[in-house]
Amino acid sequence: MYLNKINIFLEILKHEEKASLAEYIGDIVYVVTLGIWVLTWARGGDNIDQTGINIIDRYRVLQTKINDPVMKEQVVYFIRFLQKLRPELTACGFTTINRKLITSFFITLTPYIVIVLQIHTNID
Repeated sequence: MYLNKINIFLEILKHEEKASLAEYIGDIVYVVTLGIWVLTWARGGDNIDQTGINIIDRYRVLQTKINDPVMKEQVVYFIRFLQKLRPELTACGFTTINRKLITSFFITLTPYIVIVLQIHTNID
């Protein structure tokens, strides 16, 4: 009877370890998924920004090739308009989403990962 209770206790411990491992793996998958999401959006925002810069550069090249002064002046106005209205991807206007967001994400995430690992090793 006593051995039976020990076996039941050992089975419960095994189940809890599996649940803990499953939760740990789930947390890792969540963080990796979030990281991939941030990388994808940051690359998209960076591509949008780079495309705006490329369009402005192409119009500057076009400006040098135009001989008509009226048309040249219109191209200059259009370049200024594009510079003021350069496309960028933002999070509701709070922050610009580009490569800088990646470093901010990892700088913010690193202390949390260290704390979680320290707590996890202290529990074991």
